[in-house]
Amino acid sequence: MKSSPSPGERPEDLKLRFQILSAEYSALVQRLGSTSAVAAARTNLYFVFLSATGLALALISNASHFTREFEIFALAILLLNLVGGLLAMARMLHAHGQTVLYIQSPIASATSSRSSTPI
Repeated sequence: MKSSPSPGERPEDLKLRFQILSAEYSALVQRLGSTSAVAAARTNLYFVFLSATGLALALISNASHFTREFEIFALAILLLNLVGGLLAMARMLHAHGQTVLYIQSPIASATSSRSSTPI
C-alpha cells in the first residue's frame, strides 16, 4: 500500500531523504561490523593469553614440584589474567555502549526532525 506524500512535500524531497537515510544506514552497518570485528579480536587475544599462561604454569609446576615460590608466581600470573580479563571486558562494554549510541542516533535525529517540522 503506497502512502501519498503530504501536501507540503515534493517527491524529490522524499527521494533525497531516502538517499540520505540509505547512506547513513550503510555507514552505520559498516561501523557496527568493524566494532564487532575488533571486539571479537580482543576476545580471541585474551583467550590466547589465558591458555598460554595456563600452559606455562603447567610446565613450570612440573619443573618446580609445587614449591612455595611457584605458588606465589602462579598467584601473580592468575591475578594478571584477572586484571587483563577485566580490562578486556571493560573495553568491550565500552565498544558495545558506543554501538548502542550509534544505533540510537539516527532514531533520535529522526524523531527530533519530525517534532521540529510544523504541522
